[in-house]
Amino acid sequence: MQTLLVRLVALLGLMSRLLETSALTGAPWGRASRVFLSPSQVKDRRLGLKVKDSNFTLGGFPSLILAGTIHYFRVPKEYWRDRLLKLKACGFNTVTTHVPWNLHEPRRGQFQFTGNLDLAVFISMALEVDLWVILCPGPYIGSDLDLGGLPSWLLRDPKMKLRTTYKGFTKAVNHYFDELIPRIVSLQVQEDGPIIAVQLENEYGSYHMDKKYMPYVKKALVTRGVKTLLMTADTGQDLTGGHVKNVLATLHLRSINKATYETLSSFQGPSPVLMTVYTASAPDGWGALRHSLDPHRECSVAPFSGENVTHMAPARFPRWLEYLCNGGRGCRLLQLSGLVMRDAREMLAFRFSLNFYMFHGGTNFGFMGGSAPLHNYLSTVTSYGKSWPPAAAYYGALLTEDGDYTPEYVTFQELFRSVTVPSHNLSPNEVHRPPQPESRPRVVYKPVAATYYMSLWDALPYLDEPTLSAKPVSMEKLSVNQGSGQSSGYILYETAISSGGLLTSRGHVQDRGQVFLDNLYIGVLDHASTELTIPRRSDYEGSQMLRILVENQGRLAYGPDINKERKGLTGDIYLNKSPLRKFKIYSLEMKPKFIQRWAPDPGLKETDQSRGH
Repeated sequence: MQTLLVRLVALLGLMSRLLETSALTGAPWGRASRVFLSPSQVKDRRLGLKVKDSNFTLGGFPSLILAGTIHYFRVPKEYWRDRLLKLKACGFNTVTTHVPWNLHEPRRGQFQFTGNLDLAVFISMALEVDLWVILCPGPYIGSDLDLGGLPSWLLRDPKMKLRTTYKGFTKAVNHYFDELIPRIVSLQVQEDGPIIAVQLENEYGSYHMDKKYMPYVKKALVTRGVKTLLMTADTGQDLTGGHVKNVLATLHLRSINKATYETLSSFQGPSPVLMTVYTASAPDGWGALRHSLDPHRECSVAPFSGENVTHMAPARFPRWLEYLCNGGRGCRLLQLSGLVMRDAREMLAFRFSLNFYMFHGGTNFGFMGGSAPLHNYLSTVTSYGKSWPPAAAYYGALLTEDGDYTPEYVTFQELFRSVTVPSHNLSPNEVHRPPQPESRPRVVYKPVAATYYMSLWDALPYLDEPTLSAKPVSMEKLSVNQGSGQSSGYILYETAISSGGLLTSRGHVQDRGQVFLDNLYIGVLDHASTELTIPRRSDYEGSQMLRILVENQGRLAYGPDINKERKGLTGDIYLNKSPLRKFKIYSLEMKPKFIQRWAPDPGLKETDQSRGH
């Protein structure tokens, strides 16, 4: 009875939303018209992806795009094929991926396209697995990366205006595209490759600082050989600001309403609808409440709305909607999978194509993650996927961070199977459905015991020569890395003081500064704490060394303030209202060469564990 009631509620809700949506696009397709064509089903791929009235066509035949996002740079290369096969087995026909400029050109003029950054191999592998590719080459990609995927060395220019036609920015973009685009032009669908669409920038409508910028990006791609379908992606209220003439506008939304559709139609006319960023959850950040899939929590705020709705996962494999008994309070209708799948089912019924962000999130390796201008400042967590158990989630990915299946994977697989039908004259037995890959085996590693350690102060002689400066210098402006500055990690500032008192940062510590008097820890200066008392001593013997160790916790990934995202001490620090001067500045990027320098040191101290304590 309970199951019947749940399905009845789901059916009534679906019917009401279908009636509302019918005002947008007219009657839904019949079942036989819905097809998700894969490369192997298209005889002449070179016809490419086209827009014909309100439909997409592939190889001249109507098709929907059912895509899932996988960031190759967040997944070890050894696992790429496994993740792509799981995407295909779930029912998707396309993989979407973004290209991080800051990883491919970490230093100005020095490019990396090997190993985990071998983009061409990833794209070619997608074709081998029978997937199309939507490529997002930027230059800005967002993706919760440090500076939205832009290289920090751009900020060495004090007048830099990111994401505009400012000459210093476009010159750097041109050099980058000269290296990047030739690597992918032969992989376009017109050249018998899998790339069916290329996205210009990312949600520029929310930034919209320069009307000439998006046409510049379009020209920069086209003149270098990009000839496949071009598109933009924006939220409903930002569609007009991000639109480019003769470029398909797509949506960054979880659901569509009449006002959004009318805005889209007003400047684009009849066209297919693609939900470019369709997500089941919202980002998590250090120090903030987790966007949880915890079955023990009662309620949280749903992403993209201000309404309190139940947003949790059932404790077992979900179906369309389920009840979950919550202690003595009775049964509550829980709708994480139900809400998301309801939206997906409706969109597919009305010819909407969609891209699930993220299908597999992977990991923010090293200092890759950015931050968000929320709760004053919110740094991205390491996991960009979904961990097991389901209480830890990021973006509600359908695979866990280590690539295993989630209950939601099975739910969406069932949904896609229910709406995917044979194409053209293929019988059901001829439709290629790859077997679902087995979960990868796991290994239990023994605990790693740290035998030796070295304090930061003992490690200073192993660093590169410090920078001497009268005033503080930010990471980006240090003369390191062949003039590209410091991108990530830590930076240590030392200066002599002759008295204690009130230390004031005036917001110039970006992002978290640990303050020491000689080797004695005093406290922290950060975005929230801007003052600290330095102990007063009646008689400092000569002078004391004030040390401020600043951690870069990730530059903003989006927003109007990205031009200000320099790290370290970005301005004067005051002691008793007087600016401090004469700094010795150490760059601590925590790269392997730094570890290799001091590892053989015979002066390393034994840990308590190694001594049996």
